[in-house]
Amino acid sequence: MDAAPTLSVTVLNYNYGRFLPGCLDAILAQTFTDFEVIVIDDVSTDDSLQVVQPYLADPRVRLVAHEQNAGFAASLLEGTEVHSRGEFLMVISADDMVMRPDAFATQLDLLRRNPRAAFCFSSVERLMTTRPNEIHESFSADTVLGPREALHALLTVESTWPAHSGTMVRRAAYHACGGYRRDVTMPLDLALWVDLAMEGGFAYTALPLYGYRIHEGQMSASLAGVRRNTVEVATILRRACRKGEKRGFGTRRLERPSVRAHLSGSVMFDAFSDRRRVAATRILAALRECPVETLTTRPMWVAAFRTLLGKRAFDSFRAFRRAAARRLPARAPGGAP
Repeated sequence: MDAAPTLSVTVLNYNYGRFLPGCLDAILAQTFTDFEVIVIDDVSTDDSLQVVQPYLADPRVRLVAHEQNAGFAASLLEGTEVHSRGEFLMVISADDMVMRPDAFATQLDLLRRNPRAAFCFSSVERLMTTRPNEIHESFSADTVLGPREALHALLTVESTWPAHSGTMVRRAAYHACGGYRRDVTMPLDLALWVDLAMEGGFAYTALPLYGYRIHEGQMSASLAGVRRNTVEVATILRRACRKGEKRGFGTRRLERPSVRAHLSGSVMFDAFSDRRRVAATRILAALRECPVETLTTRPMWVAAFRTLLGKRAFDSFRAFRRAAARRLPARAPGGAP
């Protein structure tokens, strides 16, 4: 067998034949070239297998075509733990994109210069279907955090979001923390990030290296998926807080703030992206699973009103409130009019 590459990239595909060329072309155009690509096709019913065929001429690309549908989690584990041989690991969904040719090189440089960091992620361009694309920045500049600070950021800072596609993981840290959880079916990435953070923290680049596609065909957009995801996210966060407390990271008191930050962040994004059905389902699921955190979180109420009223009515209501506030008489210090 050939020598193991530096980086292993698992591309997960199910009926994303229309996105595969863009995804694979961008990967193969990277300035850093010592990597392997494992395409896991989970019994697609579109033309995905035909689309992949020309790319197999590149010796770095391998195809694993399932004969029976295994599902997302099993495919993820297979690509990462069975077929990947690199010192560093990465997963990219076939509907997502590498946005810069130096993406791999940038992340590898950060991980080499910060040998304790367990993983490296970047700002992400959200590829939208209903409105213009937007850049999500977890931090305003390149950032390296140790285990305690990294865990706190992942738990409670709403903007800290390592996208699953494109996050580069140190293989040794992956195995040290136990890898992807077997008892989680949807937010496997969140469970992995908090466990990896406790192993060595993370490195972050503010460059938007990857594009994350937002569309209704995603597993997480289904009603059943939203409900299951809400339950699992809350469980993962509570577990991480307790585990971090045992390691001396002072996280036990963060259980409720972390659940508030994560659930409200998802609802706000869906509500203001006009995915009203998904937002409403998230709110109801959050009320059922975490009633106290849901009812005491202002962003949840804002998202609920935005979902209920829709964009036009919500904007009119907000404009009315601002106008009313401007008409109120000014009050002197101490409360005197």
